[in-house]
Amino acid sequence: MKVLMLNTLYPPHVSGGAERSVQILTEALVAQHTKVVVVRTGSSASPVTNVINGVKVVSLPIANLYWPFDRVAHSPLQRKLWHVIDLYNPAMRSAVARLIHQERPTVVHTNNLQGLSVAAWRAARAARVPVLHTLRDYYLTCARCVRYRNGRICAQTCGECLPFLLVRKRASASVTGVVGNSRAIRDHHRERGFFVNASVSSVIHNACLPAPVAGSIRAAALPLTFGYLGKLTPEKGIELLLDTFDAQKDRGWELLVAGEGDESYCQELHRRYATLEERNPIRFLGWTDPSEFFPQIDVLVVPSLWQEPLPRVILEAYAYGVPVIGSRRGGILELIEDGETGFLFDPRNPQTLGTLIDRLLRDRTLSGQLGQSALRRAQEYIPERIASEYQAAYRAVLASTWA
Repeated sequence: MKVLMLNTLYPPHVSGGAERSVQILTEALVAQHTKVVVVRTGSSASPVTNVINGVKVVSLPIANLYWPFDRVAHSPLQRKLWHVIDLYNPAMRSAVARLIHQERPTVVHTNNLQGLSVAAWRAARAARVPVLHTLRDYYLTCARCVRYRNGRICAQTCGECLPFLLVRKRASASVTGVVGNSRAIRDHHRERGFFVNASVSSVIHNACLPAPVAGSIRAAALPLTFGYLGKLTPEKGIELLLDTFDAQKDRGWELLVAGEGDESYCQELHRRYATLEERNPIRFLGWTDPSEFFPQIDVLVVPSLWQEPLPRVILEAYAYGVPVIGSRRGGILELIEDGETGFLFDPRNPQTLGTLIDRLLRDRTLSGQLGQSALRRAQEYIPERIASEYQAAYRAVLASTWA
């Protein structure tokens, strides 16, 4: 079997967890003797081929106004035009069609398609190659991919995003099988009429590598160290987290915040919480490698306000034996066993987060107990297991195609 794996980015270019998830899956598939060629977007003027960890990776130039990951500020008009072109990009369809002709894959496996556009599906269909699509975000129903705006979840599709939904929903009829990296993200799309011709529909969570040093649960100590690892953006709930800790009367804790975000937003966070920084219970670390971050903390907090599909940071925490407090949003509900591998709280009632923090502060052995359960749960997400689930999905897609 040969798989043409499409994703907007691929390491070393990383914007979020999707790139890392696709890389881990790809390398696990290769280890199981499946041929995989990765297709990603790039900033060059012509296609570039590299070999990364034994995997052939083709970078396609985006036939659009700019490469959206160049860290260059673009005007609102440019950004809007970029999204209009990306709605259905015939030039990218042609580029993907050429690669399908060259590589002759058995299956085309698409993931995040920003920049490649859903026209890639039509290219595969024209070549009579079945498509398996993995849903990892809200790109198909939201121009910003998050369905969160002005401090609120977008329960309905707004007028600005409706054209994107309609065009991409129609294109999704070319997809043979669909996988959600969470039940929440899969059901979101199926309920809106996507993938009407998909004969395969399943949920496969992301894979996560084991920690370099497995089984190293931190001993109970003072202070209890909580951590946040991720982008510093409003929808991630970072302000809710900082406000909750700022209100804590028990000072037997510290909070490590790792991640980056918009420069002006980060400066505002530092200004608002300067007192906490001065007292040293909170430290902003900037970008930090997970292997350096998790050994420093006792509990991870994932305070997302949006319906996050599946935060891979939870899986990474489990691999290090770190329990997680997470909000009742999206795929987070599918990963955290309340009272076993961590706790869930309602972000509409921030006091519930404070109550859980108090509980952990009162019982210094609790985080270690939860951490042992988290470490056991991590075995469900080892790459070999997830790759085998995808192998089964590929076989099901092929069987339904030629039935």
